[in-house]
Amino acid sequence: MWSFNTYMRKAGMPGSAIMGITGHSSREMFDLSDAAAEEDGRRGV
Repeated sequence: MWSFNTYMRKAGMPGSAIMGITGHSSREMFDLSDAAAEEDGRRGV
């Protein structure tokens, strides 16, 4: 399931900007909400 983080990343917004909007204080928390990152890698291969 995709989240706001995933949609914004796919639209080209930098992770640091997304983290500022969503209030994530660590990259680990951001990555938990960015569910499609792994799926994107598989799709690219």
